[in-house]
This record gives sequence, structure tokens and C-alpha cells, in this order.
Amino acid sequence: HPDAPALDVLSMLLGSGDSSRLYKRLCVDRPLMHDVSSDVFFSPGPGLLFMGGVAEPRRAVRAAEEMLQTASDLLREHPPAAEEMERVRTLFWTDLEFRRESTPGRARLAGYFQLLAGDARFAERYLDRLLRVSREEVLSAGARCLRPEGLTAGVFFPDRTNGAGDARTFREAIRRGLAPLRSGGKALLPSNGEKRRPSSPRKEARSRIRTAARARGSRSPHEFRLFRRVRLVVLPGGEARVFALRAAFLGGQRLEGAGRAGWHSLMADAAPMASRAIPSEEMSRRVDSLGASIGGNGGRSSFGLHASGLSNLLEEISDLFCQILCEPAFEEKDVALARREADAERRGDRDDLAQHSRLHALALLYGVHPFGRHLMGSRLTLSRAGGARLRREWSRWALPENLVLGAAGDFDPGELARALSRRLRKGWRESSAWRAFRPPAPPQAPRRPRLRRIRAGEASQSHIQMAFLGAALADPRRFALSVVAAVLGSQSGGLFWELRERRGLAYESNVSCEEALDRGPFILFSATAPGAEEEALRVMRAEVARVRDKGVGKEELARAKAFLVGDLLRSRQRAGARAAELTYGALYGLGVDSLERVRRGLEAVDHASARRAAREFLDPAGECLVILGPR
Repeated sequence: HPDAPALDVLSMLLGSGDSSRLYKRLCVDRPLMHDVSSDVFFSPGPGLLFMGGVAEPRRAVRAAEEMLQTASDLLREHPPAAEEMERVRTLFWTDLEFRRESTPGRARLAGYFQLLAGDARFAERYLDRLLRVSREEVLSAGARCLRPEGLTAGVFFPDRTNGAGDARTFREAIRRGLAPLRSGGKALLPSNGEKRRPSSPRKEARSRIRTAARARGSRSPHEFRLFRRVRLVVLPGGEARVFALRAAFLGGQRLEGAGRAGWHSLMADAAPMASRAIPSEEMSRRVDSLGASIGGNGGRSSFGLHASGLSNLLEEISDLFCQILCEPAFEEKDVALARREADAERRGDRDDLAQHSRLHALALLYGVHPFGRHLMGSRLTLSRAGGARLRREWSRWALPENLVLGAAGDFDPGELARALSRRLRKGWRESSAWRAFRPPAPPQAPRRPRLRRIRAGEASQSHIQMAFLGAALADPRRFALSVVAAVLGSQSGGLFWELRERRGLAYESNVSCEEALDRGPFILFSATAPGAEEEALRVMRAEVARVRDKGVGKEELARAKAFLVGDLLRSRQRAGARAAELTYGALYGLGVDSLERVRRGLEAVDHASARRAAREFLDPAGECLVILGPR
């Protein structure tokens, strides 16, 4: 459709990135929503432009009105500036290039455009059309699409909303939000307008991006030592002109302490919002204008930052990354926003009964060990984490001696190492000395089974979580245990076949196996009908007993290993996954060649080692069982 590129641009102006109209208005300026976005759906027939997100029930009515008013404001009172248009073009260009970096991504692109346009190579022509879209075309297409008579609106409220879910009130808010669109009239455009292809300093780079990337240097990892013993591990090369950069510090849930539960995850979420030199609004604008992604990640054993983008913009993106890494601002308003999002995440986990039951299983399995707590802590512990305290906590943990950097993608390793060393030396001139930490006592497997039943009146299914204490990252048995999990949990595995296909007992079933610096959880999950819990449990225990006592069959062992190795190789096609593997492999003492070690470890698993792992880790005495349901 002729309007498709313009509507794509409109949806990204509204809801892509932290500097987008919807996010800035509804999540930052007027904190009405925890998450908001906009997107388009194209098909051979009619398509959709939609906006939506998550809000507290008491704010949902106002949020719906404000979403529509934001769209109206963009079309009528405050049309996009040239800088916004350029930002969206860069975001789309970046997204398209990241889709090209993996075989599944390229296949999806080809299939998508073959279906919609009859040409698997239409992506290049569509990109050209999108880069030529003018502001006037966006406003015209938006006016044709955003008509009151074409709107369908819906909202999902929880059962107990204290009147917040009244349909009449919601309809009135929709009408108020649509009012400016009903009045007609033209958008107020600046008198000088906008050229159809605006001039840009990245114009030359935009033409270069269409050539497939060529790997630079060796395809084996390189390690560099930077300022104050910072380790940088890089793996150059790839199928697209993109890069991924990751920084990780030992810490996280395992080391933060009970009184600071959730602080390291909160730090990781708040740090990318601003540096001491660049306030949050300007930081969002700069990151989005580069088409980059800069974020944080807090985990069980570490916390840190990640960044990714187009290779020709590596210098600008890595400069922002290092500013955040060395001098995050932790402004009070940014910390408050991160805290609200953390609270919303915990509430969302309570709404998702499968996740809610899993958290109870972890608490039952680990007891007082940190892994038994929610990764985002509690409302109480996070309420103590103001900006000043987070700055002190960051300065204690985020030090060069505790840092590993990893990078993968299309770049020159030597140039990157020199640039990062220079920036880190400048940013960390006044940092404090590193002090060693004391890890918690390792978790111990229960000596006898544990059971917790939880009644959830709103549940229509019973959720069963059967947890055992699994392996640590340094334990070579973890590969065999991963194979056992794949045997039990795959769609051709015994658990899925017995519970779903043969007996029809489960709506959903899966098996997860995680590792960390301390022993991770091994969990079997099943969602079944109320009253069928005992039979489902009998099947789950029988399958665990089968692999523990008899081992796994030859064919299912081969299928499980092929699945795990194939999944590993597919993930390595993405620069972000390669950078993460390099970083954590070095940080956790697994070696810079951990990518190959994992593959070799999985391929070496045989019948005897799989049976031995099942017997050693899946002892019935160590079973921790949680059943959450309506009765």
C-alpha cells in the first residue's frame, strides 16, 4: 500500500524508543503507564496501526485518553521535527540490519516480503521508500488512518478494580481523546517544510549499509588488558554490519545482601538513563538518534550494561556507553521511574500464576539463600534505594578490577581496545580502590521433600512446580543435566508426551535447567485442571524416576543433544549472544573460549553421564513441590 512506509514511520514516532512521543508523555512526563508502544501490522488485506501498554487500573482511563491525544497532537499541533524523522529512519535501518544477522531473521524477512509484496527481496526497495518518506506524507497517511470511525479499543482489567474498570467511563475517555481528530483541519507545519530526502552526515553510511559485512581478523576470541586490569574479550566478524558490547561486574542477587535486595537490578535499570554530563532526556534523544540500544541487566551473579548498534556508529555509541559506565547520574526522577517499573514487574509476576508459582518454588528450594528472593527485591528494600545510595553502591562494585568487557560483531579489535581504554582512563580517574567481597554460604539440597500449597481464588488452572537443586556453572556435570532437561521437556520428550498427548492432563508443560556461580534450579512445570493434580504429579514423578533409574534412550539422547547444540549455534549468529557468552565466560572463570567449551561439553554427554546426573541431582528427597490453584 502506498501509505505503508509513512504509517511505519508514524508508529515509530509514537512508540519506538525512550524519546518517542508516547513513552515520554505517558511514562516520563506524566507517569500514567509502566510500558507503552505503537506498531503496525500489514497483511495482504487490511492492516492495523495500534497503540497500547500496561497501566495500573486506576490510571487506565486517563492513559487511554492521553494515548489518543498524543497521536492527535503529533498530527495536528506539534508535527515531527526533522530530527525526529531522522531518528526514526536510523531506528528502522538499524532494526532491519539486526534482522539480517541471523539465518532465521533473514528467512523471516524474505518470507514476510514474499507474502505481502510477492518479492522476497522487497526489503531493499521498502527501505528506500521509507528513507524517502516526508513529514507531509506521514501526516497525510496518519489523517487517513486515525479516524474515529475506524477505532477499535479494548482494555483488560483485573477482577477487583474498585470501579476503575467501568466501561462507560472508559468510553468517555476515548471520546475525549478522539475529539481533536473529529474537528478536522490541517496540521501546523513549519513554513520551510522538509525535503523529501533530508541531508544527513550519515548519508554515505546509509548507502554502505546495504553491502553485506565482511569479517575482520580472526574468528577466534582476542583478549586485551585495558586500564587498571580491565579485561576486554572480543570476537570480530558476522553476517551484518552491527556490533554488540557488554560490561559485567561480579555482584547481582548473590552478593547484594538481604537489606539491599534488588538494588543491583535497580542500578542496572537506572544507570543507562543518564550520565553526570548528559541528563536523561538528552541521553534518550542521543541514543535513539543513533538507532542504538543501551540498557542494563541485573542477574543472579552479576550486573552490568549492554549496547548495540550499527558498526559505522560504534565510536559515538561506545562513547555514551563509557560515560554511563564510569559516571552514571542516578538522578532521583530516573531512580523513581526505575523503581515504578520494578514494582510493576513484581505485580506482573503475581498476575502470571505460572511465574508466581515458580517464585514460590524458588523460595521453598533456596530458603535463606539469595536465590530464593525476587530478583527485583521488594517494595521495602527498593524504597531505601535513593539516588545517593545507588551512586555509593555503584562506586563500590562498578570498578575496573571487577569489570569484564565483551564485544562481538563488525569492528576492528585493536581500534576498539584503544578507544575503550582511552575513555575508561578518562572516566575512572578518581574511582576508589577495589575491595574483595565475601560470597554467601552455598545452597544445600533439602534432606527431605518440601511441599507448599497456595490457594489462588482467581486461578482457573492448577500450577505445579517441582524443583530440585541443580548444578553450578563450574560443575562439568551441568552439560549432562541440561541434556536430561531437554529429554524431559522437549515436545518429543516423555513429560510432554505423557502429560499432554497421551493423557490430556496438562495445558502446558516444560522443564528448565539454570546455572549460576552457585547451584541453579532444575524445575519441572505443569498447568493442569483442578482435581487432576495428583495424576499429573504421578506422571511427573514417574518420568523423573525413569531417567534416574534407567537413563535416557539412545534416540532421545541424540535428539536432545542435537537440539541443544543447534540452539547454541543459532544463538551465536547474533552479536549480542556472542558478546554475552564472551563476557560471562571470562567473568565467571569459564575461559574466553566458553563458546566452544559448551558445545564440546554437550556433545560429550553419553547415556552413562546423563543417567549419573539424573541420579545425583534429581533425588526424591530433594524435591520441593509447589501447587498453586483455585482450591
